[in-house]
Amino acid sequence: MSPSVPDLSLVPLYVIYHVPKTAGQSLRRMLKETLPPDEIFEMYEQVPVYDPITRVSKCFSSSEYETQLRALNHHRPPLKVIMGHQVFYGVHHYFDRPVRYVCFVREPMARTLSLYNFRVGVAIQLMRNPRVCEAADAIARDPSRLKTLTQDFPDVVPGSVLDFIKVRDNFLVRGQVPSFSSWLEHYNRKSSSYVSGLDMVEFLIRNKFFEWGKTSWKEAIHMGLRNFFFIGMQESFAEDCRYLFSLLGIDGGEFATRANASRPHVDKISWLDQWRMRRKNKRDSYLYEAVLSKRQVANAQSQPVAKILNPSPHSP
Repeated sequence: MSPSVPDLSLVPLYVIYHVPKTAGQSLRRMLKETLPPDEIFEMYEQVPVYDPITRVSKCFSSSEYETQLRALNHHRPPLKVIMGHQVFYGVHHYFDRPVRYVCFVREPMARTLSLYNFRVGVAIQLMRNPRVCEAADAIARDPSRLKTLTQDFPDVVPGSVLDFIKVRDNFLVRGQVPSFSSWLEHYNRKSSSYVSGLDMVEFLIRNKFFEWGKTSWKEAIHMGLRNFFFIGMQESFAEDCRYLFSLLGIDGGEFATRANASRPHVDKISWLDQWRMRRKNKRDSYLYEAVLSKRQVANAQSQPVAKILNPSPHSP
């Protein structure tokens, strides 16, 4: 007697939007260590990712994702997870099965400090690597060389070069690492709406999870949260990962405590800088409190501790 085959039209696909600096790299690593490569597709711009269809690594442009997603709808074995910075609200239109959107959020001031520490670490590490600097300079002179980066610089990790270019162009001041206060002051002058130029709400707007401009910004956040099946929190990363892994039918217990634990370059913030962040982080603070409130309601109702939002409406 042949084993029963599940009806694929009933098997959910988990689509994880990786909001930067919310422990997404740790989650990404854990998923890649536990899932077969044919069951996960990553959406990261200008970074080589494994293609389950061709079974080779390649870079996808934004214009190629529509064709790729349509092809993955018919791929066997079926995907379990799509994850990345380029994930957008609308992926469910390409699949003939339920799609459940997931993301993680983080306390805004801690996230801003983490972003600064990350950029300091990247800057220091990469400035000490002459080959990375050489590759970045080559791309600055001729952007088309990005396509041949792995051939021209086989000893350099492409992601490292892209990270260095971003840090050099958007973080360093006259080639030097700025202090936290001067970095914060720079963004206070540059942006009137958010502290780092990269707040969580802005990312969710860019990737179409939040619809902006048709109602008040607070109502837009509440309406946008309904697009998600589950929202985890970096502060309860281990607990939320175990829950997410249980939904995927895999044991994440041994991995769930392995969040990145890099040594911070700055771990204390002055009262003035805290005031600056509160003033500019209003949208993210509201988002974070809204998610936290939903968790408290779920706990009070004895629901699964991390299942805090509406059942996914994204069925074919």
